[in-house]
Amino acid sequence: MPAAAPVAQPDGPPLWSYRPPGRAALGVVTLWSPEIESWALPHAQDKHAFCRRHGHAFYGYTEVFTDGRAPHWSKIPAVERHLADHDWLYWIDADAAFTNLDFDLRALCDDEYDFIVTHDELGLNSGSFLIRDNDTTRRFLRLAWAQNVTDLFYEQTAMARAIALLPELRVKVLEKRVMNSFWNEHRPGDFIFHAAGQPTDAKIDLLDAFRRHRPAPVE
Repeated sequence: MPAAAPVAQPDGPPLWSYRPPGRAALGVVTLWSPEIESWALPHAQDKHAFCRRHGHAFYGYTEVFTDGRAPHWSKIPAVERHLADHDWLYWIDADAAFTNLDFDLRALCDDEYDFIVTHDELGLNSGSFLIRDNDTTRRFLRLAWAQNVTDLFYEQTAMARAIALLPELRVKVLEKRVMNSFWNEHRPGDFIFHAAGQPTDAKIDLLDAFRRHRPAPVE
């Protein structure tokens, strides 16, 4: 479990973190704001437990990075802050739950690519993605942050634009269920359940249901 309270940071939001002994090749980053902590915290604790089980680092932010943008944007500076600490980072939204605690996330890290993501019916979905540490991905994150986007999809639109503007970024699009199953397509054994696009009450109920019925990890 995370510590009883997040660590205050003078240059960023409060953070729960865990690092295994030595240098972890992979880190997991997520964020939940005080407004959603009542339902998001149990899933954040599961993500932390998953990282301890598999030897990944964990970074869980408990507040957004800026009041000047929608909360969705905060994933960009959160990821950028830890990118140089690991070979790969995995971002997962607060409304996505791990449903297979035995899943080998490192097996998805393909060094032939820089950014590994899934698409839904609306295009790129940034709720679950892997990003490799290199100069190209740092340019990608800065370029995405610089986009002037005010539509409903905020950082997703910005990331899609940045991909189009940065042809040297090597992007791999996975079949969606590999790391971003929605409620109507999730099957036993899938890595995560993502309650994207659901009203808050339905989101909470779905996440809790998938968490309750998740198979126990193999000892």
